[in-house]
Amino acid sequence: MKQINRILVSAIAIVAVAAVPALAKGPDSKPDHPTQAKGPNVEKQHGKGAKGGKSCTPRKKAYVASGVVESAALTKNADGTYDGTLTVAVKKTNRHGRADKGTSATYTLDDARVRLPDADGNGTVDGADAQAGQRVHVIGKITVLRKRCDDTGFTATVTLRKVVLKAPATPKAPETPEQEQETAAPTAS
Repeated sequence: MKQINRILVSAIAIVAVAAVPALAKGPDSKPDHPTQAKGPNVEKQHGKGAKGGKSCTPRKKAYVASGVVESAALTKNADGTYDGTLTVAVKKTNRHGRADKGTSATYTLDDARVRLPDADGNGTVDGADAQAGQRVHVIGKITVLRKRCDDTGFTATVTLRKVVLKAPATPKAPETPEQEQETAAPTAS
């Protein structure tokens, strides 16, 4: 009889030890959530646009271009920024500006930071120092649409934040035969 009691007591202890983690886990029922339709034909709830639920509002992307100044009409503001227009023969761009590559683009500056050299040599840097032939690097934002959006009537807008003008590139002078011999490695005698 003592042996049966020991077996019963140990069986009850094992069941009690196994029941404690199950009670600590919590209830097995899930909270009630509204059912959501799934599948390829379901329209998304947010950002309903032209196709696939994507938004077709214009987004701003980085715009970087460089080239040579064709003409400039800049006015310096009291805070040191510049307003005006800048026409550039664009030679290089990032991927968002590739439509302007190889063209003559006219940019409108509105409170843009401009770095200029003192091209006219009068000791002050102002809008008159922006001259044709200078190298230029423009940085700003361009508005773009997603690829799948209808772009009828949409025009991309470039807003410049920073313009850097540098002196025109000086062409290398061709070397004379005497200079070529001086730069060549000396021969062993």
